[in-house]
Amino acid sequence: MLRLSPTVPSNILCVDDDSYLTDLFHYALTRDGHNVHVTHTGAEALRVAQLDRPDVVVLNLHLPDMNGLTLCTRLRKTLHIPVIMLIALSTDAEVLMAFEAGADDCIAKPFNMQILSYRIRAVLRRGTRSSVLGGPLKVVYKLGSGTFHAEENETTGRLGSVKVTATQGRILRLLLENEGRVVSAEQILTKLWAFGTESDVTVVKSHMSNLRKKLAMCLGDEEIIHTIAGVGYTLRKTGEVLAKQAIS
Repeated sequence: MLRLSPTVPSNILCVDDDSYLTDLFHYALTRDGHNVHVTHTGAEALRVAQLDRPDVVVLNLHLPDMNGLTLCTRLRKTLHIPVIMLIALSTDAEVLMAFEAGADDCIAKPFNMQILSYRIRAVLRRGTRSSVLGGPLKVVYKLGSGTFHAEENETTGRLGSVKVTATQGRILRLLLENEGRVVSAEQILTKLWAFGTESDVTVVKSHMSNLRKKLAMCLGDEEIIHTIAGVGYTLRKTGEVLAKQAIS
């Protein structure tokens, strides 16, 4: 099996009530260079996440004490970290529910551990931005009548400020950096997830719908994201970079 070792060890929290599976998680991900913490209940996962602030959470949809969707939502309220949801059936309904709850990616059981390692590396890579000086890059964009703070994944407008998920923030930034051009769902999948099939287009549609709702919460009824039927998405001319600096 190909070994996928991260450049820098990351802290991974795996939440599943299947001891065999969590043992497998621990063995495979530790071998890949990650620091792995395993929990078997949602309550324990919340406690560990608050104390250890993991870089990625791998979360089963079904847990003995709470629904994985509920746990994902609760994690999102206090922590801004990528969540990969494990689902038993790869149905559109379960995938949509997972993304509605704030998941960044989904994997259907059974799955190859090498695929999980790849997906973890992908969400970590998407969340890492470095400046020429080596520090994270802070970028603020003009977004209609408001602003989008890329580093904080926060949009601000006349109605207030709203946090978007890490994935929604990456989609918004991709549209901002391609303003005036139409970006297809397949291109978004390839850029952000490094995979793209016809069935996965549903993932983009779900994220886009949630992103529009959040933008409306702070910007009001401004139409920022436009859908070009059968082609893709475009952002009306609004993406001027207001500030760009390295954070020391």
